[in-house]
Amino acid sequence: MNQVNLIPPIVDSVESVAHLLQEAALKHPFYGHLIDGSLTAEQYDLFVRQQTWIWHELSRNLLSLSRSFPTTCITSALLRVANISLILADNFNDQVNDFKIETYKASPVCKEYIGFFRSLIDGEQILLLLVAIIPRFGMMAMSCQRYITLKPLEHPYNKFIENCISLNAEEYLTRIINILDAQCQSISQKDNPAIRQVFLEAALHEYKLLNEAYYLTTM
Repeated sequence: MNQVNLIPPIVDSVESVAHLLQEAALKHPFYGHLIDGSLTAEQYDLFVRQQTWIWHELSRNLLSLSRSFPTTCITSALLRVANISLILADNFNDQVNDFKIETYKASPVCKEYIGFFRSLIDGEQILLLLVAIIPRFGMMAMSCQRYITLKPLEHPYNKFIENCISLNAEEYLTRIINILDAQCQSISQKDNPAIRQVFLEAALHEYKLLNEAYYLTTM
C-alpha cells in the first residue's frame, strides 16, 4: 500500500514527526477494529460523535476567519477546508441517533484540539494554521487507503466508510501541500521550529482522539 506523503518542502523540519504519525496511526488498534468491523457500539458511537463535533467546530472557526482576512491563496484554501468540514459534519451527524451539535458536551480532548486551532486563529498565524490542518486530512487520507480495499455495502460501518471515501481527502491534502510549497520562499529558517511544533501538536491531538474513542476514556 502506498502511503500518503505528508511532507512538503515547507515542513521538511517535521519529517521524523510525519513518519511517526503515519506509523502510529496505521498501527493504532482502533483502526484495526474499525477496518474489521469489531468496534463496540460505544467505541463507534463516541468516535463518530467526536469527529462530527471536531469537523463542525473547525468549519465554524475557519468560516469566521475567512470573513476577517483579505482573500489570498491561503485563506481561499482554508475556506475550502471549512466547506468540506461542514459537509463531513453533516454526513456524520446523520449516523448518530439523537445527536445535536448545539447541545453536545464535547470532551476535554475535543475542546483542547479546537482550542489549539483557535489559538492559531486568534494569533493570526494563518500559515501555521494551514500546517496544523495537515495531520487531520492526512489521517483521513491514510485511513481511506485502507477503506478502498473493503466492500462498503457489506461492512457494518458502511455509511461512515462511504462518506470518507467520497471526500477524497488525499486531493485536499495535496492542495494544502501545494499551497504551502508555493509559500516556501517566504519562510525563513528560524520559522522551522514553530512549524515543527505546530505539526507535532496537531498530530498529537489526532492521536489523543483515537485513544479516547478506543479506550472510552470519557464514558
